[in-house]
Amino acid sequence: MTASEYPYEYEKQRTAQLALGRLLTRATKTGLRPLSWTVSPHGVLIGEESGSQRRADLEQLFEQWAAFFGDDLVREDDDLFTSNSDVKAHTNNAPGAGKDVTVRLRITVTSDWEQYL
Repeated sequence: MTASEYPYEYEKQRTAQLALGRLLTRATKTGLRPLSWTVSPHGVLIGEESGSQRRADLEQLFEQWAAFFGDDLVREDDDLFTSNSDVKAHTNNAPGAGKDVTVRLRITVTSDWEQYL
């Protein structure tokens, strides 16, 4: 297989890579905590964080990123934060990324381990 066999995928990945740089520049200026970012084979940006922190801190992190993404963010779970789950959302108009790149936000929220101490 060669790159020339997948021009669409490579172009989408290049577009997403450039968009991630612009998005992170804006996020840094607002003081958002960083997420772990991945570019999918089809150029979707995926920002993730998992439950290595208190539940309330993860909920706050999700809400801060959600506010950064603005009104175009589509939440994928109507019943947020009621059980151990991935809290997910996506947008096709993230700040700096533009309308050609889908950005997904996923934060794994688990029960507070501190309550068992």
